Amino acid sequence: CTDDKKWPLVVVMHGRGGSAETFFNMSGMSLVAEARHFIAVFPESGIHQQKKNGLKNVLLWCGSYEGNPIDDMKFIRLMVNDIEQRHPIDHGRIYACGQSSGGMMSDMLSYGASDLFAAVAPFRLLHVSACCAVSIYSRRKGHSIY
Repeated sequence: CTDDKKWPLVVVMHGRGGSAETFFNMSGMSLVAEARHFIAVFPESGIHQQKKNGLKNVLLWCGSYEGNPIDDMKFIRLMVNDIEQRHPIDHGRIYACGQSSGGMMSDMLSYGASDLFAAVAPFRLLHVSACCAVSIYSRRKGHSIY
């Protein structure tokens, strides 16, 4: 990344149970970013899932801790803002993509942060309908859409 031009930014999100580091290694997106001249960032979800009689310590997006929702949408916005302060980012070319629950998170960003993201590309996910995503986002913000 050089200061002589503005760069596209792609937020690349791991699936449930993955991590930023493992997804960086297995996705190959850093190689694509280098070849296609964009900045790729690999955030890590904010909570380890704790299921009674189920999987423990599994990273997931937009989970909850002690009954309080974790707002990963806010985290992603703050992260992008921080990157924009440090590097010349083309604000019209900010994208998100993700695999599995990272794909669901990118899908939620398409509804809740469409002012920031030009496009999203979820892959290998259970699709979150617009109604469901808005409902999830509204509940996390303490609002009801009904």
